[in-house]
Amino acid sequence: MNLLLDTHIWLWWVNQDHQFSAKHVALIGGAKNVFVSSVSCWELVMLHQRQRIELPGHLEDWFRVALVDANIVCLPVTEAIAIKSASLNFHHRDPADRFIIATALVDEF
Repeated sequence: MNLLLDTHIWLWWVNQDHQFSAKHVALIGGAKNVFVSSVSCWELVMLHQRQRIELPGHLEDWFRVALVDANIVCLPVTEAIAIKSASLNFHHRDPADRFIIATALVDEF
């Protein structure tokens, strides 16, 4: 099973600062491949710059741990994802969420 993580789930998973249920630990830990959208990378940097979250150490180091060391693949935003994000219902107002949802739909997660 492949799994696309939401930005905050990824942050909590990597930083181990959230109490996941045993079901969620098994789901994420047991996934064949785990992905995040490149929009999640952007969103975390923006939240860090606005001091809404704290990322330990240098950003480059955190991302190395959060992607390479955690065996999580960062997916690019393609033109198909951009087009799909614009076609979603407007109850998804957050642009980052729209791109993450579009990534899941286009890449068939």
